[in-house]
Amino acid sequence: MMKVALTTRGPGLDSPMDDRFGRAPYFITVETETWEVESEENVNVAAGSGAGIGSAEFLSRKGVEAVITGNVGPKASGALAAAGIVVYALGGETARDNLEAFQEGRLSRVDGPSVDQKSGLRGPDGPGFGRRGGAGGGRRRS
Repeated sequence: MMKVALTTRGPGLDSPMDDRFGRAPYFITVETETWEVESEENVNVAAGSGAGIGSAEFLSRKGVEAVITGNVGPKASGALAAAGIVVYALGGETARDNLEAFQEGRLSRVDGPSVDQKSGLRGPDGPGFGRRGGAGGGRRRS
């Protein structure tokens, strides 16, 4: 038996998945053997910072062994790894779709962060570099 958490936009197995780990509106936890389901609002949604770490700590206290989600930042990834929680990538639209895919072994394991810290993006220039290539925006001051 294993306890799995899923990041969703609402309560219940038919809720759509949310691809944000730390700021997903809900966590659904499921015992894989009995399919006992528990839905809880994520209190870290409005956190100024540390939402991913707080969410990882919350799931660890609940005895979660695996989480199915979209994007995980570096700090959350480290906190999940330290807690022994394995991360799996999304493989369907709803929590039920993803749980079934997990049980059938069709989800990919994610080792490490999937996005850069705070930027939410990965790119060739790294975090903090927008369309103009940097903080100065390409303008020269005289």
